[in-house]
This record gives sequence, structure tokens and C-alpha cells, in this order.
Amino acid sequence: MKYPIALVLLIAQATCSRADITVTPWTPLYKGIDHAIGSNCPPTVVVNNGVSFTDSTLQVAHCVRVDLTDPDIRLFTTPRASSWAAESRETLSLSINSFVRNYKVQVAADANFYDVFPGGSDPTQEGLPSEVHGFLMCTGQVVSPFDNQNRYASILFTSNNVPTINLNTRPPGIDTSAIYTAVTGFYPVLTNGVNVWNLYLGTYSSLYSDSSIHGYQPRTVFGISQDRRYLYLMTIDGRQSGNGGGACGNPATCSNYSNGALDAESAMWMLLFGGWDAVSMDGGGSTALYMANCAGDAIGLNHSSYLCQSGRERILGCHFGVYAKPLSLGGINNLVISPSESTATFTWQTDAPSDARIDYGTTPSYGATISSTTRLKNHVFTLNGLSPATTYFYRVSSLNGSLVSACSFTTATLGGGTQTQLFGILHTWKYTSNNLDGVSWQLPAYDDSSWLGPSAGNFYIENNAGVPSKTTPLPYSANNTGTPAPGISVSPTYYFRTHFSFSGNASGVTLNFACYLDDGAVFYLNGTEIQRVRMTPAPAAITYNSSVDPPTVGPCGTGNDATCQDLFSISGSLVSTNLHSGDNLLAAELHQTYLVPPGVSIDAVFGATLSYSSVQLNPPRLNVLRESDTTTVYWNASGFNLQYADDPAGPWADVPGPVTQSTFVLTSPPGMKFYRLRN
Repeated sequence: MKYPIALVLLIAQATCSRADITVTPWTPLYKGIDHAIGSNCPPTVVVNNGVSFTDSTLQVAHCVRVDLTDPDIRLFTTPRASSWAAESRETLSLSINSFVRNYKVQVAADANFYDVFPGGSDPTQEGLPSEVHGFLMCTGQVVSPFDNQNRYASILFTSNNVPTINLNTRPPGIDTSAIYTAVTGFYPVLTNGVNVWNLYLGTYSSLYSDSSIHGYQPRTVFGISQDRRYLYLMTIDGRQSGNGGGACGNPATCSNYSNGALDAESAMWMLLFGGWDAVSMDGGGSTALYMANCAGDAIGLNHSSYLCQSGRERILGCHFGVYAKPLSLGGINNLVISPSESTATFTWQTDAPSDARIDYGTTPSYGATISSTTRLKNHVFTLNGLSPATTYFYRVSSLNGSLVSACSFTTATLGGGTQTQLFGILHTWKYTSNNLDGVSWQLPAYDDSSWLGPSAGNFYIENNAGVPSKTTPLPYSANNTGTPAPGISVSPTYYFRTHFSFSGNASGVTLNFACYLDDGAVFYLNGTEIQRVRMTPAPAAITYNSSVDPPTVGPCGTGNDATCQDLFSISGSLVSTNLHSGDNLLAAELHQTYLVPPGVSIDAVFGATLSYSSVQLNPPRLNVLRESDTTTVYWNASGFNLQYADDPAGPWADVPGPVTQSTFVLTSPPGMKFYRLRN
């Protein structure tokens, strides 16, 4: 689906280069509510009202655009507290997350300045009495009357959402009979499309004096379009500094992301989003912009500085919310979603032939897309490679403008879970202590006939009675066969090889290891490295004299006396690619921790058990959908190959590719074909 870009001269980019300012296209969130993101890579030169200045700060701005002419849009603010009292108990403190959930609004932001008792602007709990600064109305009721807190820049709305800007709502105030919703900020940043902080910086700074608010800060700004159709709720993240560009930063690290903005820059961003008049609301650590998902849970659109600082959003005394309907289904009908452990099949119909698209991901920002330009009335997609027991958000759209509101589904948990043992602790191994640097001893074809053994594990040079099932003693260094004298050590490395048998398909298999290791080890499956335990991480080379990396803290604490097990699991492509049906070789090298002085180790333990678990695959149903000259073959599972034949009796062959993921689309298929799935 195509959406109009926020500003004709700005082109959305995945990454930015220096001197870029970008604004993404508007993305629908709800009916009448769209979302866009602005970012920069400084330095950027900003020209507004004939004034030019160089912007050297990282900035990420999120903006929600509300269509005030949509009949389903309703505006809402924090309502009166119980036992309301002006100037002392006007509202009750509440986090932005709780405001979304409690009042079931679709979008919310912080609004007026406030004081909470106790806590001021930063209370520690919800439900505390709050005084709101400036005029505030909720559904026709005055919540905070006109006051003398120097907050007089108000945005007023009638019951049918017609907006008015009034920059001087001082006591005794104005006629409120036609006002249904009202919020109040500190001062204007845009007036009639003019960035007043560019033209009248000195005048405005003296009119609205504050020791810190006019510096680089996180910002919340509310604006109105010139034609009064749109309300803009904009936040600019801040106090998350670093090098590079805003679009190149990472909010998860709370750095290299967004520094905040000056008043003039706030006006610049609001102009880019489409605002004509705008007011600076409460900001700083209070800055927050949230939406509700399809389940009514609150999801952050911006990334606040308070979230970085405290791990949660600030508890506020005043909020602004918007009610809206889900996005219209339009011409999309009969949407059915069928999730399994690692796949999800979507089917739906459109009123007219159309292309189709699904945006999906583990966050409301999606991140992945699957689409088709073939115009059909019947649509089917399979999302592959999903994680089990995971919630995914999705949006379905089609060329004709049809759109299904953002919602979510959860994949199934892995079936089975029963572990099957491949070998136990007394399984036999071949072993040696000779230096094998430069030798491919891990490969199945290597000749280990000259090695010691086969002997049963656990292998040891260890007098600690806490190590269970000690079975086979290991040799000391060359020419030493008894208890070592001072200065005589165990070998730096011991090498082990064993064979085991596996039957079945390795797809979806997890190998589970339980090992006794003193001190560290590297494991190989059929010649491929699969795990390092307390060794220098890959890709660093491991040699005969490689020592275990300090600090050598294992499952039993410092010292690695191997009185308890190292547990780890291997899954995914390492297993599916390297685990064979039939004979397999597991190889391992055991390394020591060498201290200087004396530079020796006097103990060693190696033992391992191996089991596996696998996804219990329920036989999937193979489906065929035909429309005009397009045939779609689909199924809802992973781990299968699609086969075809000219006759049900065969012979059967894998579809070229091979085709291992649903869906498979044919255009004008030749003759009659039969299809089946092979595990």
C-alpha cells in the first residue's frame, strides 16, 4: 500500500548521510490517526523565515497526526480526581502506560505541566493528588481552572473537534461554554506558520524565562494544521547523545540516538510534519508518545529519556489521549490466521483483484514484509522462520487501499520436549595428549587408531572426591605417570573423539550437553566447531597451549573443580547442517588454566552426556488454491519438502529448488500435477 509522504521535498531513507533531514511517509495506526518519524544526521543547515542556522545535534522526532474531521475521533484528557479540589487535587498521578490501559485510548502523550503531592514533577507512585498548571478540560468539565502558573498557551476544542489557539488564557479566563477539551502548554513555537523562536529569540526568552527549558531538551509539542483539519502530537527524544546520526542511532542503548532540541528546532520539525500553529507542552523526562495495540496494551512510539534513566516511564499528573476506530477493513474479507510453532498462514479475499502485502514483526514497527504483485481476489501467504511461543504484530494491506488494522498473533509452543539420550557418562572415547596443532583431528576421516582407548568417561587427573563417576585416569605430561611433583603439570590439552548414532531428520533437533569440565573445552560435530566453554571466543584460533580465559568461573564457582555440570544446548543450522542420519563423530579438546607462577595445573576432568529433543511435527495439511491461471500450493509447517508427480502412484520427485517453505505459486501450470510433502 502506498502512503503520501510528509513533505514533498523530503524522501524517507533507511539510513542517513551527513547533512540529511528525513521524514518518513505517514503510516496509518488507526482510522484517522497516522504516524511519521523525522531524523537527522548533523550538521544540518536549517533555513526558516529567512534565518539560517547550523544544527549540530542528533534529533529523532515522532509525530502522530490526528484527523479532526473524522467523525470517530474523540479527544480526552486526564479527568478530574475523586474529591476534586482546585489547585491541589485536580488529577491523580498515572503513568502514560496506565493511562492508555485504564482509559482505553488509542494514542496518548504527556500534556500540561503539573505538581504531584508528594513528588513534584517526579512522583514515585500512581494515584497521588496532582495540581495541573494551566487550563485543562476533559469532556466538557473543567479539570484545572485558569491559574497564575505562567502557563497560558492553550489549544481548545469544541465537542466536534474544531480547534482554536489561544495564547493568553490568564485568569479570569475566557468563556468555556463552547469548549469540550482543552490543554495548555508554556509558550508558542509556531504562530501562523512562523517560527517565532527564530525571529524573536530574545523577546521570547525574556517572556518565558526558565533556567534550563530553552536548552537542548526532550520535547513535547502540540500543533494544528493551517486548515485546522489536523492535530499533531509530536515528541523529540533527548538526553541520549552520541556520535553519528539520529537515523543511524540505536534507542536500545540510550546513546548515539537523540540529544534533544531547542525551541526553534521544535518549530522546524513541526513545520516539516505539517503544523502551522504549535505550543510547547511539558517535556524533559515527561516526554512520551504511546499507542495501544489491538489488545489494548500500551506501546511506546518514541523512546524517552526517563525510560533510559529508570527503566520505566515517568508517572505524570496530566495526559492527552485520542479515541479512534480500528482501520477500516475496506475490501478485505474473511481474514484467517493460522499460526504453528514456526510458521503462520494468512488467507483472505478482496472485492476486486488486487496485489497484497503483510508487514509483520515482534514490535508494532513490524520490520519484515512479504508481498505479491499478482492481482488476485483470493490471497494466501505463509510467514516462515518465526520463533515459537512469540507474539507477532501484523498489518495486511492491498493495492486498492484496503487495510486491516494492526493486530497480533502468537505462535505455538514447541511440541514434544521429551529428551532422547544418545550416550551417557560412561560412553567410551579415544584420547591423546600429543600436540595436534595443524592436524585435522576433528574430522570423521582422521585415523585415531594410535590414540589411547577406547575408554569409559569420566576422564580425570583429580583427587577431589566431589567429582562423580571418575573412571579413566588421564596421563600427565610426557614422562610423568604418577602424582606430579612440584613443577610437573598435566598436559596443556587433551583430545577426545567418540562416535554415536542418530536416526531421523535433523531439522528442528536440539542437542543437549551435560559435561564435567576442568577447566575449559571446545566441541566439534563431524568436523565443525559447535561450542566453546570458557575459551577465547571464535574466531580466535585455539592451539595446544591455549589457556582457559580468566576469570575461570564455572557452574561450581571459581576453580572449575567439576563437582557440577556445564549445561548447554545447540540448535538451528549448526545441528541441521552437521548432524547426520547414521554415524556421527563428536570431538572435543580439554584445556587448562595456567597460573604464573607456578605456571602449572595439577588436575583435569572430562566427561560428557549427550541427548536430543526435537519439535514434534504434526502432519501439515497441503492446500491448493486456483484462480485464473495462478495456482498456489501452501501448508502451515516447517521441515518439509514439496514433491510432485504426474501420477499419484509416482514416481515422486522434489520440486526444483528445492521448495522447503510455503507458499509455492505457479502461473499457467503445464498439465495435471500431483503434490505431496516429504519430511
